Amino acid sequence: MQNPFETAVYIGVGSNIGNREENIAKAFLALKKCFLSLETASLYESKPLYYENQPDFLNTVFKGIIQEEKTPEQLLSLVLETENSLGRERDEVLPKGPRNIDLDILLFGNHVINKKNLIIPHPGIIERAFVLLPLLELDKSLKNPVTGQKYDNFLNSLATEGIYFYKSYRYIENYDLFTPPAARRDKNN
Repeated sequence: MQNPFETAVYIGVGSNIGNREENIAKAFLALKKCFLSLETASLYESKPLYYENQPDFLNTVFKGIIQEEKTPEQLLSLVLETENSLGRERDEVLPKGPRNIDLDILLFGNHVINKKNLIIPHPGIIERAFVLLPLLELDKSLKNPVTGQKYDNFLNSLATEGIYFYKSYRYIENYDLFTPPAARRDKNN
């Protein structure tokens, strides 16, 4: 049972350039120190939406527990700082184009926010099977805080072709698993 002074937040994660697994692992490790706890769903590989002339994505969702006094705006700053520290470059011409890391706040407890730079729940949740699959892996009982509908009801109406289970990601905390063997040898010498 969750402490009433703590809030569960869900962050959608994607990467489609560079070492996608390593990019996601680095994001996890960077964010982990900012949460009371952080866990991840499995990885799913998906075809790109919107702008299709780019590499396939790896997607997952992180579930973090934070102290209640943290605000959604503070979390947004943390997410943007993490993307920047990992070398995320925003393309004004192709905002849905290739990116080494993409972090989106999906849910922040039961908060409903509709600001220019922050919308919670994230409007893409109900449109994207590559978000719903890992989200529901973490918590099948999640409901949309606006409508009260369970998110698994939305999944049934979405096409899932082009989305594939890629890898169980419960071992993400062991970052050495994602370090290429040559780099591990260099590090150990």
